[in-house]
Amino acid sequence: MDERELLMLQVLDVMERENFEISEMCTSGGACFDIFARRNVLLLLLKVLKNIDSLSTGQAREISSIGNMLCASPLIVGEKTRNSPMESGVVYGRHSIPAVTLDTFEDVLLEGALPLIFAARGGYYVRIDGRRLGEIRRRKGISLGDAAENIGVSRRSVQNYENKDTAMTLKTATRLEEFLDESLARPINLFFIPKMGDFEGELQGEFERYSLKTLMELGFEVYPIKKAPFNAFTKEGGEVMITKLTKTSPSGVQKSAKIIKSISDTTGTQAFFVMDAHTKFKENIHGIPAIKKEELEKIEDSSELIEVIK
Repeated sequence: MDERELLMLQVLDVMERENFEISEMCTSGGACFDIFARRNVLLLLLKVLKNIDSLSTGQAREISSIGNMLCASPLIVGEKTRNSPMESGVVYGRHSIPAVTLDTFEDVLLEGALPLIFAARGGYYVRIDGRRLGEIRRRKGISLGDAAENIGVSRRSVQNYENKDTAMTLKTATRLEEFLDESLARPINLFFIPKMGDFEGELQGEFERYSLKTLMELGFEVYPIKKAPFNAFTKEGGEVMITKLTKTSPSGVQKSAKIIKSISDTTGTQAFFVMDAHTKFKENIHGIPAIKKEELEKIEDSSELIEVIK
């Protein structure tokens, strides 16, 4: 067992202790994510990496797209950056996706203790409650100049902290809180729905491109995904469906079908297969409805397809 596999087991253990519903692990090479996990309304999209800098831009874009489509919060759990070990209690960001250590992940889930510190170029930083800072300073009769002198920054910096919630270094934040004898740091929200990432163009393969084009002609919005066990999201109105396009026989897609079914159940999202007419066919593969390409061609609109696969 390598170090990443061990870290993955530790992440799974934390979530099992916290009664998360956990999907099957995505084991395909180059996949942009590892698992989905749900507890009540919180849906996590997790990637576990020993070195968080190994996450590629393409993987990050697709994680963001998947998170946006399925209303899931992406999160990386790792151990180090390219240059140094990660610190517990600190949030790192990679391509706009938050990354934390196992200890921080456990503290957040088990104790609800959101981190206060984030890493960025130049060191560690904190965002404070600027409005509260101004109220406390005025209530205590401290001038801008006195506050600036005591924490070692300019008067204008203090004004910016109060009016713009500007980030400050951890050292400055510590001085400020000690000077005022107040806690001012804002907790960092790790759980948010990301913006849609940029898609990297069409899928390879004539069958895949033709199938997605057919779905679009039926009135669906189609979003190709390359680094996942499925090929696309098919969307109509507010309904999103996980879509797998395959030329392989049903027996050849059992492994991916099991993973997709698990993701479908965990996320509460409908999934379906589109299969090449030349393969052996089953109407249901591991609990996922399937439709032949030739049957797809006969369907008149999106509502008819939704009725067929449900």
